[in-house]
Amino acid sequence: DITKTFIEKFVEIANRQPDAMAVTDVNSQFTYGELNKKSDTLAHYLIENGVTPDDFVCVMLERRKEFILCVHAIHKAAAAYAPLDIDYPADRLQYMIEDCQAKVLLTTHAVLEAKQQNENLSFDESRTRIIFIEDLDLNIDSEPICLAKPENLAYMIYTSGSTGKPKGTMVMHKNILGLMNSIENDPILKATPLDVSMSLLKYSY
Repeated sequence: DITKTFIEKFVEIANRQPDAMAVTDVNSQFTYGELNKKSDTLAHYLIENGVTPDDFVCVMLERRKEFILCVHAIHKAAAAYAPLDIDYPADRLQYMIEDCQAKVLLTTHAVLEAKQQNENLSFDESRTRIIFIEDLDLNIDSEPICLAKPENLAYMIYTSGSTGKPKGTMVMHKNILGLMNSIENDPILKATPLDVSMSLLKYSY
């Protein structure tokens, strides 16, 4: 069904099998039900903090399960995410935050303090609000939310910038749907409905 977004497909799966394992890291894990509920709560929090459809939200985290949580919440708010690799130099990170006009930066105290103290990362915090995910209570029950439409932006991926400033490529939800539909109907690359987090749709590191 190419009329449904990636995040809508995720919600359907979460409602069918809430106790199934969705994502895990070296410390712990989220079931589909946990990931669905926590991302609802974070999506509402993003909206309360001024995020509107097609706004960009930067995510600067280590490789941890909360990265996926943030992406799902951003999509539920109909916003788009821009991943910031913590290994990038500060000037590149600053450029990406300012270039996409990020409304919010989702990160942790440890990650941001390390980039600020060790590499002097700075940006206009009056334009980009910093939200530390460890400061949020994501166990609060919130109303289900899923605002993204196929025409909404899903994410921005930047080039390496090896020949100059990195250039951002914007991808809409309908582009992801087209890829998913092609894979699901390809006799070689056939994927089941449970494979909505296929490696080809990885959250770009």
